Formats: sequence, structure tokens, C-alpha cells
Amino acid sequence: MQKGKSMGWCAAVSLVLSGVWSPPVHAGPNGVRKYRLYDVGTLGGTKSLIYSFDDVNFTPGPFNSRGKLAVTVLTAPGYASAATWSDGVLRALPNLPNANVGGGGSNATGVNEQGVVIGAADDGIINPLNGAPYDHAVLWDGAGIHRLQELDGHASWANSITNHGLIVGFAYNAVPDPDTYAGTQAHATLWREGRVQDLGTLGGTDSAAYLASDCEGDNDDGRSALVVGTSSLAGAGVPPFGIPPTAAFIWEEGLMSDLGNLGGGYSLPSAINCRREVAVISFDATNRHFQSFLWRRGQRTLLQRLGGNFVEAVALNDETQVAGGVSDQGDRNVLAAVWGPAGDGELLGTVGHDTGSVALGINADGVVVGGSGTVSFYALPAYSHAFVWQREGGMQDLNTLIPKDSLLTLNVAYSVNDRGEIAGEGTTLTGETHAFVLVPDARGNDKGR
Repeated sequence: MQKGKSMGWCAAVSLVLSGVWSPPVHAGPNGVRKYRLYDVGTLGGTKSLIYSFDDVNFTPGPFNSRGKLAVTVLTAPGYASAATWSDGVLRALPNLPNANVGGGGSNATGVNEQGVVIGAADDGIINPLNGAPYDHAVLWDGAGIHRLQELDGHASWANSITNHGLIVGFAYNAVPDPDTYAGTQAHATLWREGRVQDLGTLGGTDSAAYLASDCEGDNDDGRSALVVGTSSLAGAGVPPFGIPPTAAFIWEEGLMSDLGNLGGGYSLPSAINCRREVAVISFDATNRHFQSFLWRRGQRTLLQRLGGNFVEAVALNDETQVAGGVSDQGDRNVLAAVWGPAGDGELLGTVGHDTGSVALGINADGVVVGGSGTVSFYALPAYSHAFVWQREGGMQDLNTLIPKDSLLTLNVAYSVNDRGEIAGEGTTLTGETHAFVLVPDARGNDKGR
């Protein structure tokens, strides 16, 4: 099972942001905090990985406010295995029978505040179209692994879980579609207590649900929950991908609605908060550039451009603060940025002499994390420095806030929870990729346990 596998029709849009607004932020003395560093490690293999926005899965950081992290690690034989990390301990999650047949395994994509983990696992059945194992949406709880109900097809994937246990993702039906991974149509789905519901499409053949909101005040059974995702539309292929147009959707109480676009052929949601606000990325009328907007109760607020033609919203907190990236004036580099509720933005800078950066997470206090390095819209990002940004102290290289004798270089930070704990990925001295967790230490002690 491969990290970052996405649906064929889902266009992989890239990164950017910039501005003038000042979010409220709580910082340590002089705006700089020391952190205890924890190398999540592996289960005998060479990697531990965090599902993130960079994987075009649009899942919130799989890191809850209690410090539990959902990761995918490689075992000694090289198989992918879902795992969790908390309190300094990495624990493997159980697999389905025959999970490793054909190079399969399992992936963890999310965790809620109750510690329930979701993702996908293989069962040894091989897809004849591509020779790879079928993926199946699963959840892990105290009783073990549970395979979620599917549609009439052979595969499914869980993207996100809410604190009330509502799970969203996609599953395949029995209608042939040669352009998808499983060879049949993929439809956005939600699961309640393991039972699947097909959310349909906006007129096209395929759809996927990425995120849901059923925060306090909503019905406990999730019936008033909002689900957001992307659906293909009916029609011929349009530039720049040559595939049928897609639209960001919102689903509530049985009705799927188009969130609108900025004139182009493709749009998708990237974040949702407890206020039922949605961040949306959309191509403009040229179908060569994309912008972002905030959707609130049917109204759209355009996020400010800060130099170039691209604006990408990545993360959204409950104070209606958005983090992400924009392109510079020549559209060569991506630069991290934040925006306020009115859409006014601010560039956050880069670390040292890096040419690009992108903000990937933001917590309730407006603390922003991300990666700095070589970041552009025309290639995969090459992160060199994980960063934290706060109003007091600005952008800080996280490598300067951990023990100087650390054996791990922190390359990118994907998520920051409301306790200020940070999760990301780094590189060991031997070149292995390891997930890490940073825990703020108010005493200035930067030694991990």
C-alpha cells in the first residue's frame, strides 16, 4: 500500500499564500519556546509517515489534542503498517488477514479525540487491472480492526473521522469506469456505526468525501453533520488536465450542493471548521491559475493574492484564520501565508536563504506550522526546515528549538494541536524519513523523554 495514492480524476493542485492581518497568538518568553523532541521511529523499516495535505488526501492532520498521532510505518520486511504514537510509545495496529500479500499492508489516515483511528487496509485480494491489492476502509478501536461496509465494488478508503464517530471517504460501486483505481465508479461515502451511505455525485461519475464537521451543538447521531468533498461533473474534458470538470461540494441531510467556483473547471475543499466554514481551492477562468475562498452559509470571501497568480488555502481554525501558501510575483516560488476572516493576508517568510515555504497547519491560538525549502507549483516540494510561526517571534526554524545534538533534522511540520504540540517529518543521519512529535517545555528543557 502506497502513501499518497489518490483517485485518478482528482486533480493534484499544488501550493501557495501572503498580507496585512494580525491573528491573536499566545507565545512563550520573547516569542520563542523550546520543545522536547520525540522521534516516532519505525517498526524495523526505514520510514514513518504522516498522511497530510501534500498527499492530496485533504485530511486534517492525524494528530489529536491529547497528543495521539496516527502514522504509517514500514516494518522490517518493507510492508506498510498503520500505527499510533502517544506518550513516547509507537504501537502497531492490527491488520486484516493476508494484508501483506502482493506488497499490501495498511495506512492510518486520521484519529479523533476519543482515540479511534481510521484508514485503509488490504486483505490479499489483487486488483486485476493493476496487479495491486484492493484497499478497504477500516477503523481501529480498543477492540481491534474493523472493516467498514462497502458499496457493490471491491474497494474503499476512509479519509476523516469526527469526534462523534462519523467517518467519510469514498467507496467503489459496480458501474464500470476504466479511469479509476478499482475499475468502477468511486462515490463519496459516509459511515455511521460501520454502515455505508452513498452520497452520490453532482452529475458526473465519481466523487470523494474528504472532511466532515459535527462539532458540539450538532446532533450526536451526526444527522446534522456537514460533509465536504469533490465530485466530477457531466461534460467533456477541460484544460489543464483534459478530464471532466470537478466541483467542491457540501452535503447535508441528504442533499449534495455545489460550493461554486471562481470561473474555472476544477474546485475542491481543503478544510472545514466547527463554525461550518469551508476553505475552497478553485481554478479561475483561465484554467491556468487557482485561487481560494472561504465559504460561509452560501457566501464566498476571496482570499487576498500576495504577489502572484496562485492562492492555496490549506488549513482553517475555528477563529476563521486560514493558513496556506501563495505564489510570488513571478509564480516561481510558493510562500507561506495566513489570512483573516475578511480575506486579508500576510506573508510569513522563509527560513534562512530558502526560496519557498508553505503553511500546513494552524491551531486555535493562531500558531502556524509548515515547511520551508524549495517549494513551487511545478515540482514536488523539497522541504529543508520545519517551521513554527507566531505573532511574537515570527517564523522560527524548529531545528533551532530542539537539542543541538539531535540525530533528526526536522524537514516539515504538518500539524499543531491546541496544546501547541507539533507533528511532522524529518530525516535521520542515514537518510531515513521519520515522523516526529514536539512537545512545548515551559521550563526551557528541550530534552525528550
